[in-house]
Amino acid sequence: MTAAREFLKKINHEGLPLFNPLHGEGGTGKKGSKTSGGNESKEVKWNPIAKQLYNAIMWVIVIIYAKPNTAIYEVREKVWKFKSYEPFPSQVKAVNTIISKNIVGKR
Repeated sequence: MTAAREFLKKINHEGLPLFNPLHGEGGTGKKGSKTSGGNESKEVKWNPIAKQLYNAIMWVIVIIYAKPNTAIYEVREKVWKFKSYEPFPSQVKAVNTIISKNIVGKR
């Protein structure tokens, strides 16, 4: 936790407010990726909470050395597929459960 806080401090980043109960409502409102269909390019807007959850999932995958076809990848795919919608609370809970089961005592 200390290393993570120092890292965030060095890059001048507040962290992920979705997972911090002491932080107010989060969300940056940034736009997501572009998709192309034929000759036109259409901007896909991320739901701010979905984007935070997706970013958190990607960090968890790296930190726990997650293998493909595991629960964290399943949640990631669902969040990616429905990125313009707010994730279900069960998806957030699933990520928190995965974190608690895989990072216990790794401080």
